[in-house]
Amino acid sequence: MHRLLRIAGALFCCLIFGSVLLIQFAGAGPPPRQMRSPGDGKKWENLSPEQREQLKQRYDKWQSLPPGEKERLRQRLDQLKGMPPEARELYQRRFRQWQRLSPDEQNQLQRKLEQWDTLPPEEKNSIRRRFRD
Repeated sequence: MHRLLRIAGALFCCLIFGSVLLIQFAGAGPPPRQMRSPGDGKKWENLSPEQREQLKQRYDKWQSLPPGEKERLRQRLDQLKGMPPEARELYQRRFRQWQRLSPDEQNQLQRKLEQWDTLPPEEKNSIRRRFRD
């Protein structure tokens, strides 16, 4: 069960980090020609073709999301921005762990997380206590 909790935590972190990536590239239209990235001040035209393609793919994925999902991701981004840097780093680490899982392992983990969500609070607390001890 300890492994399940660790994997569930990794899944949650992946969802948060993925949300951040999607939201970073959200917008009302195609990327502007003079777009600047937040960290290094690069202009769109100075990005490599690979970087442009990665941004375009993320933008397209964002645009394909239903409005409710976009709002949920915006809320998660706000939560992530409010976290201390150590917590954000933990989420990023767990996202990388998630990425290393095979699709079958990811699906299995999602099913287990769904099972976890159905447990009554008392049982969840009992499991947490066992792993802390």
